[in-house]
Amino acid sequence: CQVSEQGLFKTQYADGIMGLAMYTQTLVGSWLHHRSIPRPSFSLCLNQKGGHIALGGTGLTYDPSPEQDQQQKQHASTGRHLAPMQFTPFAKENVWYYTVRVTSISVGDHVFPKRVLQFVNDHKGTIVDSGTTDTFISHKVAKPFILAWEKITGRQYNNRLQRYTYQQFHELPVITFELEGGIQWEIKPEAYMEDSASTPNGNETVNKYDPNKQWEGKRGFISRVYVDEPQGVVLGSNAMMDKEIYFDIPNRRLGVAKATCAYYN
Repeated sequence: CQVSEQGLFKTQYADGIMGLAMYTQTLVGSWLHHRSIPRPSFSLCLNQKGGHIALGGTGLTYDPSPEQDQQQKQHASTGRHLAPMQFTPFAKENVWYYTVRVTSISVGDHVFPKRVLQFVNDHKGTIVDSGTTDTFISHKVAKPFILAWEKITGRQYNNRLQRYTYQQFHELPVITFELEGGIQWEIKPEAYMEDSASTPNGNETVNKYDPNKQWEGKRGFISRVYVDEPQGVVLGSNAMMDKEIYFDIPNRRLGVAKATCAYYN
């Protein structure tokens, strides 16, 4: 039970968090105990509007056939994989959270030196955590991250409000974590840059933006990737946007597939 609120969440109307860790006494463990699902696994597929959770397996499939592609275009609310799902093993034993091993990090075309990987793989490692809204990277990786960002954008990197034209925003770099097994985990600007109109204290009066619809003038955004984590990396829900993430607990692996995530009102 939650007994205090310290501001870690943008808004907190409910009185707790639905736990999905590798414990038996969670939603997944309870459904398995009551034989409501065939295996202790689940998947998440998130987009800017919401998304869905599937208990007991993955919620989507990949079908590259032209007929299926046309059918999906006609029914935009139906989710699907845009590429086959790839898998990476859990990196750590005897922990309740989900860890992965990072083999490369890049901001745009700037690949970080291999020596920084120890700071994201040692200790707690890199955690995939849907219970965290934002993404946090070890402070020991801050220097190459900031240097790459500032070289690409010509702007100082911080987590304060900055204003962008449509063109400037779409020139922001993609942040990529390559995982063991060759998975390219991309975090695009529309995922890690939060529109200030959606923040509780934002002074913007315009409607929430559509990243595919051009806007006039400049809009305010705040980067929700923080480079001050004491150890490791936390890939939060903003890093999971437009992917189906499959937590395959029995086989101790994580599946990742680019996807259009259905959202049901």
